[in-house]
Amino acid sequence: MVTQQVDANDDDLIPVIVGSTRVVDPPPDDQVVIHSTYQQDPVTKLSRPTALILTWIAAVKCSDIQRLGGIIRGKRAHPIIKKSLELLRPPNK
Repeated sequence: MVTQQVDANDDDLIPVIVGSTRVVDPPPDDQVVIHSTYQQDPVTKLSRPTALILTWIAAVKCSDIQRLGGIIRGKRAHPIIKKSLELLRPPNK
């Protein structure tokens, strides 16, 4: 999960970009791969390489999250979110 929101309450809706451990090499244009070793990263908590699907954006209520594989938030999330918004923005005509 990728979000710019750092703190949230159970009832807050937070915008997220979804990730998948099904990584394709090379990744398609709508994906960013976060490389990780099989030891858990101390910051993201990811323990496997993860493809962030930049067009898979959702608003999730914090209390609905049952299992979290990892999280990239705050400043580390900014460039990923920026690329996602660029992909989703219609081209100028």
